[in-house]
Amino acid sequence: MIYMSINTHDYENDVRVMIGAFYPGEKIVIEDNNECTMKVLVHVEGAHIKGKVATDSDIAFDVHSRSDVAGIVRNHLKRELYNIFSKLTGKELPWGTLTGIRPIKIPVSLIEQGYDDEYILKHFKEEYLVNDNKAGLGLSVAKNEHELLKGLDYKNGYSLYIGIPFCPTTCLYCSFTSYPISMWKDKVDMYLEALFKELSYLSELLKDKKPDSIYIGGGTPVALPNDKLIKVLQEINKINTGVEYTVEAGRPDAINSENLKILKDF
Repeated sequence: MIYMSINTHDYENDVRVMIGAFYPGEKIVIEDNNECTMKVLVHVEGAHIKGKVATDSDIAFDVHSRSDVAGIVRNHLKRELYNIFSKLTGKELPWGTLTGIRPIKIPVSLIEQGYDDEYILKHFKEEYLVNDNKAGLGLSVAKNEHELLKGLDYKNGYSLYIGIPFCPTTCLYCSFTSYPISMWKDKVDMYLEALFKELSYLSELLKDKKPDSIYIGGGTPVALPNDKLIKVLQEINKINTGVEYTVEAGRPDAINSENLKILKDF
């Protein structure tokens, strides 16, 4: 059990995820008790970061970030904790202090700003403590993504997601909004009517823009009867389609030659 104390909610999650990355499975508590094997105490005031990690002995830090901008302070704080936890556990994390789901945003942004490969790799390693292998992988993926985005005016466009919340049955593991279509067939027309109203509204609202991508997900869109699937695709055709146009068809029991031909036709 690990006791965590921080004076501000702004960086609480950063401390929590760094503890969790090095001590997976350990319960993190905000009330100290005799069962705690470690105490992580942090105080952030502007650009001033201080605190300590207490186990058998105390490891303290008292540093100033180069700026009081939240993102810069956050990275500095996570580096301090990373280095302490790495020393205590002997572990190194391949992606360093990066704990979010989209690390590639960082090198893509730097590529767009005109920075070269050497700078981006150095930034990855020094700012986020990413290892050489992952830094190279991140840069490679970012280059591919940047090349794909060059053909899009994505800053002035938009991505459209259309949800069809019906399935042949609801999978046991599913956490999405999904209803067995056999039980809800009387509501399908009502849902589609509401969907088409919203698409019409969006089409007018975004008439000066065009979608870069359209994704029809669910649920299982191809679980719709063929005549209703056609209506959905006809409505979408009223909006200029973008480069990427996807229909989710993840249930083999909902795929057949008829609805695949409909998708191909559209």
